[in-house]
Amino acid sequence: MQILNEFLKMVPDVIWSGIIASFLTLSGVLISNSSNTKRLRMQLDHDSNEKMRERTATMRRQVYLDATEELVKIGATLSSLPNKDLKDDFSGKEWAQFQKASSQAQLIANPETAAKVLKVSGMYSSLFLELTEKLIPIGLAKEDIKIADTMRKQGDLEIQRILKEMSEINENPKVNSKSFLALQQNMEFQQKQTSLYAKNAQDGWKRFNQSNIEYQRIIMARVKEISPHALDLIDSMRKDLCIEGDYAEYRKISYEQIQGIEQRMERLYGILQGHTESFLGQE
Repeated sequence: MQILNEFLKMVPDVIWSGIIASFLTLSGVLISNSSNTKRLRMQLDHDSNEKMRERTATMRRQVYLDATEELVKIGATLSSLPNKDLKDDFSGKEWAQFQKASSQAQLIANPETAAKVLKVSGMYSSLFLELTEKLIPIGLAKEDIKIADTMRKQGDLEIQRILKEMSEINENPKVNSKSFLALQQNMEFQQKQTSLYAKNAQDGWKRFNQSNIEYQRIIMARVKEISPHALDLIDSMRKDLCIEGDYAEYRKISYEQIQGIEQRMERLYGILQGHTESFLGQE
């Protein structure tokens, strides 16, 4: 140790100054590199997060637009089901598209918005099942109408054929009068059957109208229940997309529109119900 101390004393101060200066320079470089590396890593992390947010925002924008479109379309689809031939016109495509948009929105949304999407989708699923049950009497009435109309048209054609043959007999005195009588009896039978088919069709339309009014009332009541949750969902999606706006004013206007539509629909249902009851009383 003494020898080392003596050796160190022999080193000139100029050399020590150079060594210290070199050490300080090296330390400064190391510190600067470490700082630059840290800043670079922070910048890369920031850029990566920004790009991730941009990609998420882009995906959310399209998914949310699709979900909003399907949310509007599903109400019209459910309302129109009584007028569709469920065997031919309704393949379930519309409902599948709604469920697809809902699933995509749940996948891309933040947890709060995803929960609201799930709630609204579940409420529409419950409504769809409830309406499916109500479609049964509507479908039966439509089948009865279809059968009765088909039979009535066939009866009309048969009556026209009989009248043509009776006209030919009247123009030919040589034809046996018994044939004319048989044709006349057949025509009376066909007229009674045709009247019966017309009455069956009329009865089917009355049942269809009554069931359809009940069906549409259910939709209006359930949509009114769903609307506040749908508005909450839309608000959340707007916030996810960083769209600014007065949500309170938007909600107020939406509620007023819903109430106005409900009042007008109730008046319309009352008019339709009155016509149906008046029709029933004419039998």
